Amino acid sequence: MELLRIKDILEEREISRLDFSKNFSVSSVSIYNIINGESFPRPELLKQIAEVLDVDIRELFHPTKAGNSTEGVLNGFVEFQGKVYRINTLQDLQELNRAVNQ
Repeated sequence: MELLRIKDILEEREISRLDFSKNFSVSSVSIYNIINGESFPRPELLKQIAEVLDVDIRELFHPTKAGNSTEGVLNGFVEFQGKVYRINTLQDLQELNRAVNQ
């Protein structure tokens, strides 16, 4: 199982691996190996990858623990009208939806 979803993010944003690899001081082969799940970056490089992709570092990872439903794992934050809501379950999302629509 690949832990990192860098390849997916690059595809979603239509960024070539070559263009992406130019952002780092390590070799392009090292970046390709990280993208393909053949090696894992050091924390400093992982942080830099998140910065280059303009994502929270947590978004670089595939979920490793399934929720209690077959619908997948929810994990995130929603800011609405100046208030931040944490969403961990489908029920959290449904409650937020109800609160917003009242």
